[in-house]
Amino acid sequence: MPLTVSDLLDSVDLQPQGRILWSKIMRWHSNSNDTYPGVYFVSLSKCPDSNHGTMPTAPICHKAVQDWIDKVENLKIDGHRPNSPTEIVNRLQKFWLPNENILYIGRSNSSIKNRIRQLYSHEMGDRKPHSGGHWKRLLSNLDNLYIYYADASNQNESADELKDILLSKFKAKASMHIDKYSLVASCTVPFANIDGPGCRKKHGLRNQALP
Repeated sequence: MPLTVSDLLDSVDLQPQGRILWSKIMRWHSNSNDTYPGVYFVSLSKCPDSNHGTMPTAPICHKAVQDWIDKVENLKIDGHRPNSPTEIVNRLQKFWLPNENILYIGRSNSSIKNRIRQLYSHEMGDRKPHSGGHWKRLLSNLDNLYIYYADASNQNESADELKDILLSKFKAKASMHIDKYSLVASCTVPFANIDGPGCRKKHGLRNQALP
């Protein structure tokens, strides 16, 4: 069975602390007291216990990709400048997992609310404040994604270690449902994670951010 947010959190003895719709992140941040270390997920599902909202292909916005190409003049795919947004869209589609609702797994070693705000504020092509998982910013349904987060302050493992454990568990389960000869097979992690414990996606993209 595909993974849910609750499945992964249960596996490390954590519970969802809260859920935020992407478009409501700044309102949540203004009222949040969630200043502990933790882990978080970007998900298509409106419920942490279900695999709701999965899509057969990635809803990538061609205009957002073109804006990225125009902004980062040294962006390359397979060693050359993209001929069109479609070239990048087609490559990113190969890393979409149609049976999974979890698009990104992240962590904060200090304040989870500040890290989620950085996630929200990051602009495609920039190096800061949160370049990890930036592919999600190319999705046309970004405002309808959900953020789930959990308090890791009482865990024996650090937030970094918990993220690695969660990615390893995701890889072990999700890899059972994919073609072993596909590009994603060598590093089966959520769509917007570029790497996982002991692996990195062979996406062929270079210079994804400004110098």
